[in-house]
Amino acid sequence: MLYSRFLSLLLITQIAQTTLADEYTVEPKSFKVETALPGVFLPADFQTISIKPESWSDFTITSLAPQGS
Repeated sequence: MLYSRFLSLLLITQIAQTTLADEYTVEPKSFKVETALPGVFLPADFQTISIKPESWSDFTITSLAPQGS
């Protein structure tokens, strides 16, 4: 919605500028639209594992799983 409002405003600005100018040349240029959305991807079937030890110092990390596994 915000993107379409921006394009409408840009188009109106360009039209207003062309009415003031004698000539305007349109050049094809590529553009890229990026959108950042916060989120987390979860598999369809997952299980939550929760541990509540009395002391965390008893645990030692022996290996780490690769990202995405």
